[in-house]
Amino acid sequence: MKPPRDLVFVSAGLGLDGGGRAVAGRLLAGACADFARRRGIALHLLTLSGGGLPAEESPATALPAKDFGGNARDLAFHVWKRQLTNRREAYVFDLLGPARAQTYLPGLARAPYLLPMYGIEVWHPLEWDRRRALARATVRFAISPLHPGAGPAVLPRDRGHGRSPPWPWKTGQPKGRSTRP
Repeated sequence: MKPPRDLVFVSAGLGLDGGGRAVAGRLLAGACADFARRRGIALHLLTLSGGGLPAEESPATALPAKDFGGNARDLAFHVWKRQLTNRREAYVFDLLGPARAQTYLPGLARAPYLLPMYGIEVWHPLEWDRRRALARATVRFAISPLHPGAGPAVLPRDRGHGRSPPWPWKTGQPKGRSTRP
């Protein structure tokens, strides 16, 4: 049996000044830290900016990070290098932006990775590198039950949706979906 993979959490930033994106990132990083602790595996935290996971109740809950000071290129190169030199890691990205690094790695060199989908990914067609990162993710999860059905803008092809939202604003339901249970 193969030993479990260590986790590498890659964040756009976890700082307390990062707004809702950083809050979601801190929650996901905390869940990853709990998962790693229960499984007895290592967790490495890489962040574009904003430092590590802040201690909520005591310094023992803090998680240090390698901070790239806002340099996205350095973060991407570091992620590539880690994957090419260490095949026993799995990645968790807290945002689609940093996950774009995965689009340039061939399949055999690319580690498995998890990517959350927030509402912003369905409102406008994604650039090619974001579509590709999303399509290649080993695991994707949505924070909304409507998100997976809103697919056209998040799939590898935008299917002609242009810049319009994938569902009507007033109903809050994807086109073609019934509001009945």
